[in-house]
Amino acid sequence: MEARYVLYNEEMGIYLGSCIGFGIWSKLDPAGQDAACTFESEAQAMKYAASWDSLVDGLTVKLVTPDRGTYISVQGCVTAGLPKWDPTT
Repeated sequence: MEARYVLYNEEMGIYLGSCIGFGIWSKLDPAGQDAACTFESEAQAMKYAASWDSLVDGLTVKLVTPDRGTYISVQGCVTAGLPKWDPTT
């Protein structure tokens, strides 16, 4: 799988996805998510983030190699240098 990108914020963690309009973040409440969504490019990731109702300060884009189709697992994120999270917390 070729490289893709995740959205990351030091305080909230890795953006995992959304459900009924609410963002799911690895450091806040991962809501049972054991993988993060990825984006084809930095521009696509930032365009997606710009569509949110409120801007997230300190949002960055990190290069990763997905290991679950277009998603990346917890271990894949750790391998990419991002913080580990526990999907059950």
